[in-house]
Amino acid sequence: MSNLRTLMPATMSENTTGQDGSGGQKRDLHLNPLPYTILPGSDDDVLGDKCCVFVDDGLFNRGLEIEAHRTVLELELAIAIENVRIMPASPKVIVVTGANKGIGAAIVKKLLTQPHTPGAPTRIIYLTARDPALGHATYTSLLTLRSPHAIIKFHALDITSTESCEEFKKFLQVTHGYVDVLVNNAGVAWKGDAFDEEVVRGTLAVNFYGTIRVTTILLPLLRATGREARIVNISSGSGMLVRLRDPALRAAFRDPALTEEGLLALLKKFQTDVSADRCLEGGWPKQAYAVSKIGVTAYTKVLARRLQNVQLAGKGKGKEEDKVLVNACCPGWCRTDMAGENATQSAEEGAELPVRLAVGDVGGVTGGWWHEGVVKEW
Repeated sequence: MSNLRTLMPATMSENTTGQDGSGGQKRDLHLNPLPYTILPGSDDDVLGDKCCVFVDDGLFNRGLEIEAHRTVLELELAIAIENVRIMPASPKVIVVTGANKGIGAAIVKKLLTQPHTPGAPTRIIYLTARDPALGHATYTSLLTLRSPHAIIKFHALDITSTESCEEFKKFLQVTHGYVDVLVNNAGVAWKGDAFDEEVVRGTLAVNFYGTIRVTTILLPLLRATGREARIVNISSGSGMLVRLRDPALRAAFRDPALTEEGLLALLKKFQTDVSADRCLEGGWPKQAYAVSKIGVTAYTKVLARRLQNVQLAGKGKGKEEDKVLVNACCPGWCRTDMAGENATQSAEEGAELPVRLAVGDVGGVTGGWWHEGVVKEW
């Protein structure tokens, strides 16, 4: 059995007593209509040995663990009382961009299937994708992996569109009021050695400018979580500074005083040099993807410094709930549509490091470029 049911409006009484067993009083519990889904069960009257119940209270789906062999009536009362009595811990809201396939889908899958730590908040994982049909298909394929502690949802998101990003922000603001983790995975790469103005413009539009756009728009929600938030930017080993031919250009990207405005100017210069057919003379490689990932890693460091300065200057003076850790990582050469079948790692293996940076122990590191499980020199 797998069906959607709705609790009907009702009122029931509950007797309450003090810790010493005295002073009891009777109160009414008002049970509002509440949609819920049972997964799985044996028939319409009695639940099987193992089941999950997902309760949608209009804000987020909440998973409840229900004892075996409860009648449906007992189940409905249990759900209703749980909904009235308990103010659940705020769930950890996680957004993964470009997650309809490849490493993005593998990140969502790993976040769904990691063992639950007792006392940890429920995860609500948003699988996002530019193409609604492709994104929803991946979402549907992962639905069976959800649990009381990890819920998957889908939302269309085009990071090249300010309108799309703002709409998603509004949805998250109304639904949750905050975001805990943003994994910037969305990216594109042209096949082969294609390199011209169009390739550069299209690559930067997603990998670099799109990453900045969605991060900037969702940043207020990340700072509103009330606990440590994280941003994980998927970069690449191809975005190492050694790719830049000019030492002065490498120094400009590595400059600890580099600002976001200065970084945007550097990437604008790249585009200008490409348009003027001065790419090599300007110190750039003829590799749009590599330069876009240099930009992503540089942005990671710029944003991490800025948020650290904001935190230290603010009222919190370093309080845990004021932190937003920002890190970039290379997931490795993974077998995806982008990298091809000859890559040395699976997408699942490539997801391990991004997931660790999203929800695992990173020792408080921010502004790091991670590869093979550790922070490395960029």
